[in-house]
Amino acid sequence: MEQLSYAEAVAELKNLARFGINLGLTRIQELLRRLNNPHQQGMRYLHIGGTNGKGSVCAMLEAMLLAEGKTVCLFTSPHLHSYRERFKINGVQAEKTEIAAALSQVIAACEQMKSAGFEAPTEFEVNTAMALLLFAQHRPEWVILEVGMGGDIDSTNVIDGEIAVITEVALEHTAYLGDTVEKIAACKAGIIKRGARVFTGASGSALSIIRSKAEQKQAVLCQIGKELNYKLSQDRGEDGQILTVSIEDKTYANLFIPLLGRHQLANAALAVAAADAAGLSEQAIRTGLKQTRHPGRLEIFSHEPLVVLDGAHNPDGIAALAAALQDYWPQKQKIIIMGMLSDKEQQAALKLILPQAEHLIVTPPPFDTGRVGNWHLLTRLAVKEGKEAVEAETIAEAIEEGINLLNKNSMLLVCGSLYLVAAAREYLAKILLGVDLTD
Repeated sequence: MEQLSYAEAVAELKNLARFGINLGLTRIQELLRRLNNPHQQGMRYLHIGGTNGKGSVCAMLEAMLLAEGKTVCLFTSPHLHSYRERFKINGVQAEKTEIAAALSQVIAACEQMKSAGFEAPTEFEVNTAMALLLFAQHRPEWVILEVGMGGDIDSTNVIDGEIAVITEVALEHTAYLGDTVEKIAACKAGIIKRGARVFTGASGSALSIIRSKAEQKQAVLCQIGKELNYKLSQDRGEDGQILTVSIEDKTYANLFIPLLGRHQLANAALAVAAADAAGLSEQAIRTGLKQTRHPGRLEIFSHEPLVVLDGAHNPDGIAALAAALQDYWPQKQKIIIMGMLSDKEQQAALKLILPQAEHLIVTPPPFDTGRVGNWHLLTRLAVKEGKEAVEAETIAEAIEEGINLLNKNSMLLVCGSLYLVAAAREYLAKILLGVDLTD
């Protein structure tokens, strides 16, 4: 296959989305074999799974490793504004030429696979292969991989991670992972490798399953509420929060994180524990946490007017968002723009946020596959709950509607899908800042 341009590479990646979600390791293993197994080139791995908080833990770990002077590569998904965000090398997005070259190699290997009778790899499998190929070329000391979906049969699970983090576990992607928390926990526990260090924020039956898997793999488990504990050190403010983290007999006091929300305290504790296990100094941990940035997650995009963006897209995420609204802006009237993909628990999520909505504006996430589904469902659900809702065909129309409703006692919130948040950020950056965030 000829070398692709970056624009051609992005178009090809978007085209791969038509294959949808198809879990399993057979295709990714064969694909990597044809690429000479780049994931087996001596890199050390931090593998991050769970229901919510994976991206935040990844961002904190990357910042702490960089503060220590380590070379580090990071693979996350999805992206906000550019495919390059998924592939970061020492804190910087991969170059367009690198991505185009890597995808050209991966697509050539995919064509060989199809000619040999294998199923076509999915978009996420191609992304994973690209990441591992790119990273092997840079030979970093550490690679951080965020699980795409589940764990045991997620394409990132081809690696041998010596440190694994499993955040809290809740119902999600039930059509793929199972219809109970126990089944989902079993799936997520699949990233635990023999002899690994494992850190988890799971509780209840999910924790029992993770603990059992760790024992089976002779892995060392550290759980929030037992070996790992945290507490808020001072009253939180809009600029961030300060916490103290204790790992058995070691204490990291008064750590500052610029990320908002109670849920980020648990994420920070897990990241600190994983960083401690990786041998990072206290100074690197402090500095890295302070420098962490994670756009689109309870992000104050503007103070005048107050505009908040949050990619919460399932009931647990929306519950954390609802709690944060009460913690930070209890007196503000909330004008909420919401849109969710059809494979999410829309009714449960909406019920959690709806009591705080002064006005609800429903709009579809800008997603070009069938996962958008019937986006009008949120409107019908809101009406069923006794709340009025208006609809907007695009995020631009929704934001204009929301801004027109703002006054000094109100705020604008965009939530429900990270794809929606990305589109909102791009539009708001243009009208409020005069900045183009698109790639």
